[in-house]
Amino acid sequence: VAGSSITISGPVAGSVIAAGSSIRITGPVAGSVRVAGSLVDIDSEVEKNVWAAGSIVNLGANSTVGWDVYSAGANVELRGSIGGNVWAGTANLIITETVGKDVTASVDRDGQIILYPEARVAGNLTYKANSEDQLILQEGSIVSGEILKKAIPIPEKFDFNKIFSGLSLFIKLTVLF
Repeated sequence: VAGSSITISGPVAGSVIAAGSSIRITGPVAGSVRVAGSLVDIDSEVEKNVWAAGSIVNLGANSTVGWDVYSAGANVELRGSIGGNVWAGTANLIITETVGKDVTASVDRDGQIILYPEARVAGNLTYKANSEDQLILQEGSIVSGEILKKAIPIPEKFDFNKIFSGLSLFIKLTVLF
């Protein structure tokens, strides 16, 4: 499905694939959800996976995801329960409910990962961030596994001399012969 504003309020026997400016799903989905839009709002049961990309990605308080969540966006809010893993690339990630397995997230230099008091991560929490201060575990939140912070990789400086020294040598040899 493609369109400016997409609303799916009835049950879906299979999977949902949609792209639009605004996508809202309130009906149960028996398969997976694959969506891209400026605003993605899912507030229903999804039996399998959710792949969501958008400026704002919101899994509402009434949402449940049977398997995994793959998300990318400026703000990702996971307010429903998730049976599997969470993978997120975002500026800000909010988790308020249960994640049945691991959370793997990357936040930008000023972003945050916030686990609310009711949040439960049954597995590990691995995150890429500038500092440990970007992970906020509110009192009452639980991570059963390990918490591992990885640094955001700093790109190598582009070195023109390395590239052009080989080219320069080639040109010199060509001129000699």
